[in-house]
Amino acid sequence: MAKYTPPKSYEKWSNGYYSGYSGNSKYGSSSFWMDDDTLKSYDKGETIDSVKLMSYQRAIGNFVRILTKNNDIKVHFHTKHTSLTDGKTVTISSKIDSGDFDTMVGLALHEASHCILTDFKALPNYLNSSNIPASKWQFFKGLVNIIEDRRIDYYVMKNAPGYYGYYNSLYDTYFRSKEIDKALSNDIWCDETEQHYENHICNFANPNRNLNALKYLRKIWNVINLAKIDRLKSTSDVIVEAREVYDIIQYAVEQANKINDPNSNNKSQPQDNTKEMTDKDLDQLVKNIENGDVDVNEESANEEQGESNGEMDTNGLQGEDEGDDETGSSMNADTPVGGNATPKSSMTSAQSARLQKALKKQKEFTSGDHDKKSMKDTEAKKINEMLDQDINVAEIDMPGIGKIEVVIAKGMTDAMCNADVVGDLYSNPAWRKIALYEKPVEEGWSLGTLLGKKLKTREEERTLKTTRLPSGRIDKRLIAELGFGNDKVFSQTLISTTKQSTMHISLDASGSMGGEPWAAAIKTAVAVARAASMIGSLRVVIDVRGSARSNNRTNRALVWVIYDSQKDSISIIRNKFKNLYPGGSTPEGLCYDAIMKEIVGVAKGKDSYFINVSDGEPGFSGYHGTSACAHTAKQIKKMRDNGINVMSYFVGNGSIDRIEKSYAYKAFVTMYGKDSRAIDLNNLSELSKSLNSLFERNITHD
Repeated sequence: MAKYTPPKSYEKWSNGYYSGYSGNSKYGSSSFWMDDDTLKSYDKGETIDSVKLMSYQRAIGNFVRILTKNNDIKVHFHTKHTSLTDGKTVTISSKIDSGDFDTMVGLALHEASHCILTDFKALPNYLNSSNIPASKWQFFKGLVNIIEDRRIDYYVMKNAPGYYGYYNSLYDTYFRSKEIDKALSNDIWCDETEQHYENHICNFANPNRNLNALKYLRKIWNVINLAKIDRLKSTSDVIVEAREVYDIIQYAVEQANKINDPNSNNKSQPQDNTKEMTDKDLDQLVKNIENGDVDVNEESANEEQGESNGEMDTNGLQGEDEGDDETGSSMNADTPVGGNATPKSSMTSAQSARLQKALKKQKEFTSGDHDKKSMKDTEAKKINEMLDQDINVAEIDMPGIGKIEVVIAKGMTDAMCNADVVGDLYSNPAWRKIALYEKPVEEGWSLGTLLGKKLKTREEERTLKTTRLPSGRIDKRLIAELGFGNDKVFSQTLISTTKQSTMHISLDASGSMGGEPWAAAIKTAVAVARAASMIGSLRVVIDVRGSARSNNRTNRALVWVIYDSQKDSISIIRNKFKNLYPGGSTPEGLCYDAIMKEIVGVAKGKDSYFINVSDGEPGFSGYHGTSACAHTAKQIKKMRDNGINVMSYFVGNGSIDRIEKSYAYKAFVTMYGKDSRAIDLNNLSELSKSLNSLFERNITHD
């Protein structure tokens, strides 16, 4: 089989021949992993809630981890205290417009590539030991940043072509503007100054570049050699190249100043710049400068630098100016050195202002000081804490209603309990000193301990061996008796074992469950969990269902898995269940649908039970009535089809006879079928019968 060769789109890209990127929707590549509804909400100017921001942050984090192969690099939202890329974190803006999603992904990937490819100590170490004056450090850093960006972006584009769309969008945002194109096409930057040289070098990837605009620009093009930028294997290699470029520019500026200075002693130098050095002469001059044989006045052009001394990170390299791959310039790289360019047309004051703004944007980018909307430290802390929690969002498509989002949260860590998303179902002890449901938890614990002791005796494996049988397996100890006419030398062994079982308990945490119904539900769940902790054959999973809280969004359901005996410590039961409170709506089948794969996956190959405790029919943000009942019934059927035994307990006020005649109970039976029961959960006789069936022994013959 022929070896797969990825498309070399990065070659045209690095040569400046890309023509922009457009995906399958106006949101480009991001539309493949973020739903258009979310993206459109940005268009409307809506405030995106913490769950969506967390989802966006997590998606970017996944891209970063794939690129860097490093799970320790974190993606955080930008705050006023956020530092530049330090090799350990990547920062993203808290405000993303619809057209900027691809750009923001590209920006994060670019910063991530710095984390794995850039040596952040190399430049400071070099500057501290070099002979470059401190007043020129910022300019030199800019050159290093530009070349380093070309190196690392070439690496990513060559080795991860799937990110091509994001990088192209990034370039369109930061390096493709009408003002930059016009400045390059019309030789606006044709003065032999540091600023103009830097402007051209920064835009080498622009197809409008003109290598004849400045006298030594083509020489610099050949030194950087974008076609073979991958020859630079480290930041130290980049610094060496940047130093050569720096020395060329310093020489060019010095010579230009001498020519233009009427008081200069260098009267023999032609004033019209027609005399040019050969490449060979310049190479020799550069070597002389590096060896200290030529005294170059590096301070002379400081005032010519202009805006080139933008703010930069003194602790490391930043930026995003990306590079060429081959010498695919509009001019042949071997043609004579330029420097005779004159402006073809002038710019209006408005155009000039826009040009300066575009240059400032590029300067901020190459220095790593990207324009990112910051988030309050407290808000960022909440979202960053949520990022480390097991929180996901599922979409349930309901005909006639549309997509309804269900937040799936797992675990009762301190961070999870304090997260806004579960805020309606958990009362933080810090502000509510009295736990209303502490007594039911303790009662359930005691009841579960008694139940566990009874069930523990059944956990032991029992073996009964019977010998001297007419059939079965030969008992070696009786073989000798064959000589005495005894043909009953067979034995049978009966082994009694307890089959592995699972029980998923789902509690309706709607507001109407408050008070006695919730106390009874919690008591039951705690009792089962405690009993299961004392034996080894029963896995218990407990979830609560309600509404997720998230800023201004209310149409989001929540299923919170608060306990899994296979993963969680039993101490969670006593320490945190007492602070659970019912609140919100009744998503019912929406929550079942969202975690159906997990329910079925856990139950596979085991005796499995699903127990629901609720007090009425579904009701949630358009999800109600006949259609909601039918959807819930469909989810219950899926469970039964996968061998799960379903039992559902209806909690109501009054006698059982009265409850069974109510409209709500009839809807309940529609959803859960023959296994529906109206029950007083303080009387656990029904539950005890269900538990006993889980521990019946299966007799096998050995």
